[in-house]
Amino acid sequence: MDILDTSEDWIHSMIKGSSVYVPKPAPKERNPELDRIMEEIKAQVAEKEYQRMISSIDPSSKNGSIASGLRQDLKDMQDVKAHTIGIINVLYTGAAVFTAVFMISAHFTEDLGKSVTGVPGVRVDRRL
Repeated sequence: MDILDTSEDWIHSMIKGSSVYVPKPAPKERNPELDRIMEEIKAQVAEKEYQRMISSIDPSSKNGSIASGLRQDLKDMQDVKAHTIGIINVLYTGAAVFTAVFMISAHFTEDLGKSVTGVPGVRVDRRL
């Protein structure tokens, strides 16, 4: 039998039209204990969220007291202060970078003769 025989026994002709079979994984069953715990946690989170929402209008709530309001105001003021400092820092940094670039560009665009001689204040007259 010749190895270069033109019969239909080539691998590409055998796998033509086929596909790879990948079995679908079986769905996992949830643990009922886990479901019960998750429902309890969701109920606790919902109750805390509800208490937080009504704390400002419920006078009997300990979270809605004047001291709590003042603490929140102080926290808000600290946030405003932090943001203001950040903005000032960005503006100051921008001004410093502008000044540095201006000074460097002034250094590189000075008279070439002054740069060649290396002596400050000496100008070379190029007129002949």
